[in-house]
Amino acid sequence: MLDPPFSIVQNIFKAPHSPILVTTCPWVGLNRNILCDFLDTADGTIGVAPAYGQNCVLSALAFASTSKVLLVRMPKWEVKLKTANTQGGELLEEFIFCASSQKFAFQMDVLSTSLFIDLGLRLCGGVDLLSVATDARHSRAAILDSMGGVGYLNARNAISLFEGTEEIKPTDVALQAWVAWRAATLGAQRLIMQPRIDTIIFAEPRLSVLAKIVRDACRLDALKPTWVRNEIANDYDHNGGELHVLSTRFKNRVRLTDQRIEIHGMDQGRPITVSGNAKRVDGRSAHIELQSNLPSGKIEVTTVGREPPNGAERQRTEITLKALQATSPILDRPFFRAIWLPHEPLVWPAGLLSGRTAPIHFPRQLNESQKTAVEAILSSTPVNIIHGPPGTGKTTVIAAAVTSLRASASHRTVWLVAQSNVAVKNIAEKLASVNFLDFKLLVSIDFHYDWCDHPVSFIGLYRYMLSQGMNTSTRKSIRI
Repeated sequence: MLDPPFSIVQNIFKAPHSPILVTTCPWVGLNRNILCDFLDTADGTIGVAPAYGQNCVLSALAFASTSKVLLVRMPKWEVKLKTANTQGGELLEEFIFCASSQKFAFQMDVLSTSLFIDLGLRLCGGVDLLSVATDARHSRAAILDSMGGVGYLNARNAISLFEGTEEIKPTDVALQAWVAWRAATLGAQRLIMQPRIDTIIFAEPRLSVLAKIVRDACRLDALKPTWVRNEIANDYDHNGGELHVLSTRFKNRVRLTDQRIEIHGMDQGRPITVSGNAKRVDGRSAHIELQSNLPSGKIEVTTVGREPPNGAERQRTEITLKALQATSPILDRPFFRAIWLPHEPLVWPAGLLSGRTAPIHFPRQLNESQKTAVEAILSSTPVNIIHGPPGTGKTTVIAAAVTSLRASASHRTVWLVAQSNVAVKNIAEKLASVNFLDFKLLVSIDFHYDWCDHPVSFIGLYRYMLSQGMNTSTRKSIRI
């Protein structure tokens, strides 16, 4: 049974538009007549917007044409959505997702994989609107660019529509779908060159892998805090409408991002909050542009909003998006398939496995589990996954593998990659602790720059070596 219809008036684009009629339907009540009634207003271009609930599972889908939005609400009970209404899913595939119409959405990579993992649905003709943007796809500039640019928009309203929506309202998801439709019509010339997402071309195991990678990334992002208190030195400066602070801790430092910054203080005995944005960040030093007068007395600085994706997270998004657009060969790479698709036939390039074996060469005693792990790394097996809880000696295993590989062939280059700057630092300290110093330490610029008291710096490693009573005559081998 349909909910009472309602209308929304768009305030995103400067050009006026007549009210848009929104029809709301529960997932279990979706039928052919409801879909046909909506499609009668569509002209081959459909804007789509999702809403996500607990664990990033789809909670609503909105479809938009020039004058109408169909909003489909998912069930809230804990069941597999793909089995809740088989007929509704089949109708959506037939009439919308696998029909000849073009579907446009912001973050179509997330939407297309969510359709598969939550509803068991495939998609053809899906276009990712953010792909036309020149800025990083998670930035405010990318959102505005994908809508046609600031010349067409009420920028503040546009940003507000897509930010800070922990639990998105039905009116917002309906408006997001209509904005996707409008952005598609405004950017038709740019979008015609963008590759389509057709999940119908993927075998189920491959699409399942991509869907899991995307869903896991969404869940990890959802775990990020929505605000962080920035630890700053007490001797901050205030000049006009700008506040200059020094961060005292790398992990919660003030960053140059789109996140809003709030300064909390007191004004005549009452608490007051002033908003601002970071305009310049140089190591520890940050300059914050204030929107009103700074509170008197002691202040606290807080960054509001989730931290934007780091470089590795951005690359993961780009790779999975291109894989879904069938413009990346990642699914056919032996290394990827060995980890994610072990049941597919696998052929490694000729010569890759030659000369891989080496004896263990490490100055410290290893337990039997560690020996087994190191021997696996030194064997001719191309991929090994070694895991264990904290304190089991995984970093020691890494150091033992490196020293053994270099002892067997001094010309051999070994790359060690970790998910964080701190993890890289820990590996470097482990290598230094066994007097292996022939390495270059590569960390992000903002981690190394102006944080010289941290062990990741050259000075820090040198002090570490002195504190351990190590020979520092070869310290020049440590290269940052």
